[in-house]
Amino acid sequence: MLAKAKKPVILAGVELHRYGLTDLAIRIAEKFNIPIAADLLSKSAVAENHPLYLGVYGGAMSSDQYVRDYVESSDCVLMLGSFITDMNLGIWTAKLDRRRTILATTESIKVCFHNYVDVEFADYLKGIAEFSVGNVGAKKFKHPHPHRDPVPLAKSELKDDLTMGEVIRILSLHLDDSSCVVSDVGDAIFGAVGIRTAKRAEFIAPAYYLSMGFAVPAGIGVAMANPALRPFVLVGDGAFQMTGTEVSTATRLGLNPIILILNNEGYGTMRKIRDGSFNVISQWNYGKICELVGGGESTVAKTKGELDGAIRHAMGSRTLQVIDVRLPRNDMSPQLASMSAELARLRGVKK
Repeated sequence: MLAKAKKPVILAGVELHRYGLTDLAIRIAEKFNIPIAADLLSKSAVAENHPLYLGVYGGAMSSDQYVRDYVESSDCVLMLGSFITDMNLGIWTAKLDRRRTILATTESIKVCFHNYVDVEFADYLKGIAEFSVGNVGAKKFKHPHPHRDPVPLAKSELKDDLTMGEVIRILSLHLDDSSCVVSDVGDAIFGAVGIRTAKRAEFIAPAYYLSMGFAVPAGIGVAMANPALRPFVLVGDGAFQMTGTEVSTATRLGLNPIILILNNEGYGTMRKIRDGSFNVISQWNYGKICELVGGGESTVAKTKGELDGAIRHAMGSRTLQVIDVRLPRNDMSPQLASMSAELARLRGVKK
């Protein structure tokens, strides 16, 4: 299939990272000059400034339309270590034809409609890496949108109000090799799909079970598991009200996550699916959480300049930081807007 393909693509899954096989997958991509996309669970497993990296693919939840177009028009999709779940496939908006797909995981190797259960995942990758073929069509691959670093803020926009898209842009400017983005569900996870950094940054999200309230406790887990990483926690105000008091544990353990509370006055993502009084939550003074638990610092960010300054201050501090990020009630990331439009179309909703 690879030898015959004129437009192959690799879809890198989370098992590459879990089993230490990412470098082998990259070697395969470089050998045959095959572009790489990541699924949501494996975002940042491949350095996002690699010349063959396309972005995140997840149907309507893809980081960019060109990523979706490229993967779905490929004549050979080599899925390596990916899980077939509703979230990974953009709530089933992904369009992947099994006749053009190879799914290789630690459980089995599926080539089109054939299933091979006695092939080890690592052995399979090594076999592909050692494969010799005269001419693979991907050698003509030209990146449709080469990686560009996030654009720094201009002085003229420092006082502009924040939007979710701008939150992601500003955060991307500050991430580096010592950072780990921990996203909760909702627009925290949808928006984070659009994060592109100049350096490799870790990314963790509950993209398999979609457990609301995941991010703050997960930030503690990240900090305990790898003290060299500084967790950047993206959590909606609704999700924070579920488990945000775990900042008490973080303070007691002397940890210093940077927590960005995406405050849009309720369950913003659910409003896009079905609005109603059940999406309303109590309005907390989130900065008071530090006073309550006896540690950390807090601030409010309403403009681009305030958020940029708050993140700079947080990175220069060794204590826990809580940033109350004020967003318009009806604002959403480009990824959530795309997903909402696709789901509305599938449900037959007329605008």
